[in-house]
Amino acid sequence: MIALTLEVLARALPFFMLVGAGVVLARLRLFDGRMAQGLSAYVYWIGFPALLVHSLSRMGRPGHDLTLGLAAYAGCLAAIMSLLVLAGLTLRWTREERAGTAMAAGVGNSAFLGLPVAAAVFGPEIARLGAGLVAVDF
Repeated sequence: MIALTLEVLARALPFFMLVGAGVVLARLRLFDGRMAQGLSAYVYWIGFPALLVHSLSRMGRPGHDLTLGLAAYAGCLAAIMSLLVLAGLTLRWTREERAGTAMAAGVGNSAFLGLPVAAAVFGPEIARLGAGLVAVDF
């Protein structure tokens, strides 16, 4: 149990250290909003997709059961997001409010924190499922 706790901590700690480093740099005025936007754009549009493609390329083709499970997961996400967009239309929310609400309801922090913790708890065999879930999420 202690070994598992330490492994989960070792996988989650770098994530929180990066967040803490960003806070410290911002407080010291060494990191401004423009720099944060540039870093976020790089991570979202280049770094993370490259990591995802690399991870998925090592996983091989998913089996029938995994494909059905991922399709069901994607269908549930699409249904939740669609319902919120429809609710937003009914309530006359702006386009940005509808998009933000739907995105917040359907996309979690599975990639940066959830997957490493799941791999530490359940073992490396969870990587195929985790990579598929992250691909569906994003």
